[in-house]
Amino acid sequence: LGTAGAGGAVPGRGGGALLSGGPSWGGALGSASGPGRGGSALLSGGHSGIIGGALAQRQYQQQPSWQQPQPAADGLAPARQRPPRLAAVAAPPRPADRRPGGSPPPFYWVPTADTVCDFEVSGSCGEVVSKVGDCEDWGAVLPIAGTLRMARGALYLWTLQIVRLSLQRPQLQFGLQGSGYRRPWRIVNSGRCSRCRDEDPWFPRPAGDLTLEEGDYIHCQADLRGLEGPFGSFAFAVNDGPFETAFEDIPLAEAPLQPVLAMGGGGTTCRLVDT
Repeated sequence: LGTAGAGGAVPGRGGGALLSGGPSWGGALGSASGPGRGGSALLSGGHSGIIGGALAQRQYQQQPSWQQPQPAADGLAPARQRPPRLAAVAAPPRPADRRPGGSPPPFYWVPTADTVCDFEVSGSCGEVVSKVGDCEDWGAVLPIAGTLRMARGALYLWTLQIVRLSLQRPQLQFGLQGSGYRRPWRIVNSGRCSRCRDEDPWFPRPAGDLTLEEGDYIHCQADLRGLEGPFGSFAFAVNDGPFETAFEDIPLAEAPLQPVLAMGGGGTTCRLVDT
């Protein structure tokens, strides 16, 4: 899986929206309105909203950053490596260890008008999302966003669990994006935890490759408080490991932001859990 520098435009499913990550995934964006979800993981308040719209495939073909990173030259999957125990904030307890009857997930998943047939959203709170069928091109992935709208001035936490990975395409991408599928895009790939910003090439994880597997919990943290200037940060932790910062250059002027997942392999399933 991913190495730095992967790029190139790739076609999506026939007539569908291909998620890459370039100049404007907006295209002709319609909108849909709906209620937010209570119990947000926002530490100092927040609200949710539903987004939707039609994304033009012609514009997706100009967006190389959201295609999958290319396979390793030797064709072998990297060995699994646990996160290093660096000085960092301890991750929250695993959701499985929490007592029953906790708060509901902080948001739910909503596909766009063009991808409504490509995703199945389930669960009592809309917290489970599955990819329906493979994207035709191996390197193509499709996005689905969460309803949480993250504003400047707060710290946001949410936790994902990888329930199932496609055997043919055992990876997904997670991170955040601008509202309405606009920039900024800050994305991490589960194959090696390589990452990319906007249209830039993928770059490797500084501490070495880390492959996420079925059953893993991914704790995500978006710090939009702006304590040290006009930029926010995005960090994640795997299971009981420490948080590691993936991005420190999120422009706060572009808020509100939204959580986003991208999947390419049919059957890939991810669950949002209470935080």
